[in-house]
Amino acid sequence: MEPIPIAASQGDKIVWMGSSTGVFSTKSAWEAIRQASPRWQLLADVWHRSLRPTISVFLWWLFQDRIPVDARMRQKGFSFPSKCQCCEVDETVSHLFIESAAVQSVWQHFAAIFGLCLCDMGSLTHMMQRNAGKYRGIPFSTDGIILEVQRHLRTIACPDPRSCPLVVEADATTVISLLQSRASEKWEVQHLIMCIVRLQQLLVADLQHVFREVNSAADHLAKEAASLQLTRVLHHDDIMGFSPRHSLP
Repeated sequence: MEPIPIAASQGDKIVWMGSSTGVFSTKSAWEAIRQASPRWQLLADVWHRSLRPTISVFLWWLFQDRIPVDARMRQKGFSFPSKCQCCEVDETVSHLFIESAAVQSVWQHFAAIFGLCLCDMGSLTHMMQRNAGKYRGIPFSTDGIILEVQRHLRTIACPDPRSCPLVVEADATTVISLLQSRASEKWEVQHLIMCIVRLQQLLVADLQHVFREVNSAADHLAKEAASLQLTRVLHHDDIMGFSPRHSLP
């Protein structure tokens, strides 16, 4: 070990190891003691410097469900009838920004201008429910996911070997992620996932994500089959009999 040279003629100098310059700052101290969470790209887009602060704050309030809509005010203890200004439905955040016919026309208008294909609006609802569970302790309901998984389970469960191999396209990204990871905290969904995995191995089925607008006929068939609550295989004549207004490819 070599001796460290010390200049006796110079005074001692405190060096802060938390920064590259050796100078203490509150920011470097905070970075040293805080527990950093994974970077969320959506938040980076919300607080982007190209957006005005008022827009960023509004989006942040929206994702945190802090917009003072009627449903939110009633949760705070205010008692008054709730009604959307555009229709007769109760005014909630999801209805006001996602589900109502008026806002859907706005989304479609600007999507057509910029040449965008809108994602499934259900994914935005899932994100808001996830934020409610993570930041406000509100339990996340898995009923929608369970129904989606059950629907795709009935889709794959085809006893005809001539249909192999299969390509199953789904517009629910949450379900595709669950099936690809083969893991879930909810035992109801986990049982259905394992059933689908076994059918995949038996029938050589490939799961792929597709936007709902790309294959509207398949979306109609899936909704028709889910509403029938049947376990048998439906053929062309069966579907045409149930819904004669729609034509199949």
